[in-house]
Amino acid sequence: MAENPNPTAYTGNALLEQLTDAVNYNGHLASLVRRYAPEPLKAVIDFGAGQGLFSGIFKDTKATVVCVESDASNQKILKGLGYPIALLPELADASVDYIYTINVLEHIEADETIMAEFTRVLRPGGRVFVWVPALPWLWTDMDDVVFHCRRYQRGELRRKLTGAGLTVHEEKFADSLGILATLAFKFTVGKVETLNPGSIKLYDRVAFPFSKLCDALGMRFILGKNLWAVAEKKA
Repeated sequence: MAENPNPTAYTGNALLEQLTDAVNYNGHLASLVRRYAPEPLKAVIDFGAGQGLFSGIFKDTKATVVCVESDASNQKILKGLGYPIALLPELADASVDYIYTINVLEHIEADETIMAEFTRVLRPGGRVFVWVPALPWLWTDMDDVVFHCRRYQRGELRRKLTGAGLTVHEEKFADSLGILATLAFKFTVGKVETLNPGSIKLYDRVAFPFSKLCDALGMRFILGKNLWAVAEKKA
């Protein structure tokens, strides 16, 4: 695992820009985030908002989405899009209804500390949705390039969320076919700085819909390139 020389700066902005074209992948994630939002929904946190790719999920509702983002260049983009910016320590206890975080916690060494902060700022009955890369044996050069600290093992995400005082309602694998794509990348591609935009688009349009089908047919309980979980803060 390579060490990030500047932990407050996100090194994967080029990858973020390429992933904006993954419309099926992004749409699936947005639908999951919407599905598990609690009611009533007034205050929402997009944790690790990046450049705002998923910050507009609730734009058709009355909920206020606050972007938690530490990278200065991304903060500027988010402010330009009209989103309020905050850091977790600035948020009051029990002030948030919902937190969603997509491909972020794997970058943070002290992920359990962040999960404990989620619990602090959530109101009783509030929820958190987490999406992260799975399976350490799928580690590739790209994980090093974007300074991942880990790929989560099965049950690890549940254990850490539970340890932070949250009750986990769902924990499943996702993108089962992505395992084959990741292994192909791992064993056929050399040192890289970013992914090929054409490959991202091809996988998103052709393979990802079939991957979703495989997940629905039961692979989500067995294997997948990603893990996701939904947890709740009890009264």
